[in-house]
Amino acid sequence: MRPLPIPPVPLTLLLGAVAWFASWSSPGWLSWPREHTATGFLCGVLVAAGFTVMIAAVVSFRMHKTTVDPRYPDRAGALVTSGVFSISRNPMYVGMALLLVGWAIWLGDGIALIFPALFFALIDRVQIPAEEAALSEHFGEAYTAYCSKTRRWL
Repeated sequence: MRPLPIPPVPLTLLLGAVAWFASWSSPGWLSWPREHTATGFLCGVLVAAGFTVMIAAVVSFRMHKTTVDPRYPDRAGALVTSGVFSISRNPMYVGMALLLVGWAIWLGDGIALIFPALFFALIDRVQIPAEEAALSEHFGEAYTAYCSKTRRWL
């Protein structure tokens, strides 16, 4: 099978960089002070939550001895449905989205919030459907049952 269309980690990094550039070159009419304590706290919580969810997902995959590379879902050795995967079928993407939202808020400009939304749209409409089709083919009824009880995002 050829790899799925979007490598999520580089996409996250690219969108974070573009968000930084867009906020830096923005006219500033949607900006807010990022020096405010509440802004820093909110950013910290979102980034910490994002990293925590992503690390928990990777640890779960490693414990089940399956691939963490989402571009090759047919290489999955196990269907992981416990831990963070009992809350979301895509906790790594949830974590990446949280990182991007925290980063956008830290940047202090509303234009930066476009990029987490773009991440969500690309992952939800391009990457996840391709993954779901491959996992459904690979794991059959077990994957269908998992999808019926666990949400795609949260």
